[in-house]
Amino acid sequence: MSDESKPIHTGAGEAELRWFDEHQAELEAQHAGEWVAIGPEGILSVGRDLDVVMNEAAAKGFPNAIAKGIRAKEHQGTTFVGTWHRVP
Repeated sequence: MSDESKPIHTGAGEAELRWFDEHQAELEAQHAGEWVAIGPEGILSVGRDLDVVMNEAAAKGFPNAIAKGIRAKEHQGTTFVGTWHRVP
């Protein structure tokens, strides 16, 4: 494979995903059933409405924050990775 055809990986989001993994038990105990958005320094916003959580993160200067649904005991977690598009 030539250098031109190698995939480019920026590492964006890796620290945030690692943070989620390291704090999973704490998040499940404190934020079950909620969305948690994080940035480089930790939690930016928490709530039950993903749109509100992402808007709060954007208002703090992180429009592309990583958010994760913290599983309630009866549900599996969900990770949202990508750009959040707000409808005007």
